[in-house]
Amino acid sequence: MVTDRALIDQLLKKIPKSVSEKRLDFILNSMRLKNEEQQKMYQEAIPLQRKMLSTSGCLVLPLFYQKNDLLTPKNINALNGFASIWCCIENILLACAAENLGCALRIPMGDEAAHVAEVLSLPKGYTLPCFLAIGHPADTAPLPQQLPFDLESKLHFNQW
Repeated sequence: MVTDRALIDQLLKKIPKSVSEKRLDFILNSMRLKNEEQQKMYQEAIPLQRKMLSTSGCLVLPLFYQKNDLLTPKNINALNGFASIWCCIENILLACAAENLGCALRIPMGDEAAHVAEVLSLPKGYTLPCFLAIGHPADTAPLPQQLPFDLESKLHFNQW
């Protein structure tokens, strides 16, 4: 957990402060989002990501130990650390929601994770799955619209 402003700025140094319209279009097209509400949410959030991370009350850098390359696991058990850290991250998000705190999440891109490892002198083998900003949301922060869905079509009992 990082609260020191100077250290947060140093950790986020590799994250661009702005995103061009062309880059934003590329990101959104690569995500292949069909739903307009999802597209709108990302159009608003992606350009604000850096600011949300840098101005948060706390920057959480969840880490897990990964002995082997995630993309070429020797067996399914080699992914336990990866699966477990995302369960931890989800629990952090749920706890924040229960406390009326806002969160912003960014998956490291390019050499951002390596930069964090260098700045913090992380031991070899630790992986950063995301940057997680926690704080009080701005009064003007847009809330994404919950998409309606039919719960009965999502639940299956005893058979598909």
